[in-house]
Amino acid sequence: MIGAGIVAFVQIFFSRGQAGTSSAEVEYTIDDKTASGRLLTSAVLFVVGAVVIALITGAFGEMGTVQSVLWVIFAGASAVVVMILVGTASMHSGWAPSFAVVTICLTIGVFAGFPPLALAVLVGYLGSIGPCLADTGIGLKAGWLLRGKGADMEYEMYGRRQQVYIKQVGVVIGIGVAVVFGTMLIRNDVLPPMSIFYASTIETVVDAAVIRQLAIWAVPGAVLQLAFGNKSAGLMLAAGLLINNPIFGVTILAALGVRRIVGDKHMGVRAPGIIAGDGLVGFVSNAWRVFF
Repeated sequence: MIGAGIVAFVQIFFSRGQAGTSSAEVEYTIDDKTASGRLLTSAVLFVVGAVVIALITGAFGEMGTVQSVLWVIFAGASAVVVMILVGTASMHSGWAPSFAVVTICLTIGVFAGFPPLALAVLVGYLGSIGPCLADTGIGLKAGWLLRGKGADMEYEMYGRRQQVYIKQVGVVIGIGVAVVFGTMLIRNDVLPPMSIFYASTIETVVDAAVIRQLAIWAVPGAVLQLAFGNKSAGLMLAAGLLINNPIFGVTILAALGVRRIVGDKHMGVRAPGIIAGDGLVGFVSNAWRVFF
């Protein structure tokens, strides 16, 4: 993950116009200067957010002044990295490797010597950023396709604003759902097992042997990421290795086999149907476990 993540982060800043269309053929809605300014604004807001959650959770209580300042800067910078890496990967593959990217940041935080509470708060903060922004990016891209790929720029900008407004409503609803059902889901082990992995990582004592293993395995991750360009292959492989459930890998291989046999025609309809069916079964199953 560390090797692939570093390469992926560098690739993003050198891959503009490589997603199947040259830069000259794309009409961007904002220029580079405006985009850079908004990215800087995001970084500042992420730093402010890190200060707020550290004050609320008491994370500063376990750190001195210098370490607290370093933690805030690291949390803000990591949030920007998570936003870019997870968002880009989701736009390429439809899958947001938040688990993988947050793990990279967590590992660096462990090396930096931040106390357990500060690391736990960091994981929660970064883990809440990636999926939300990735989902927003996917939704905006879907809207862009439906609106004619930017053929009418005024209509495109209007549609984007409407999507963002609705997303804000979703944020409020999401907070309410988390307040009502969060503790219940945690106690019934319905949430993904990544929390166990994060806790185990935070408890890890960093020594020379651990650092050596991380350095060794960072190399194939970086090589794989380079070999496949900007398709996030290294990040996705690393995340797949962390998931202790082989059926996921078997299912993906089976899906590729089916696609090879039946072809890509109408796959845009078949695949959503399968996802909808799987999602309904998963929802009903989890709801049953929680309430019964």
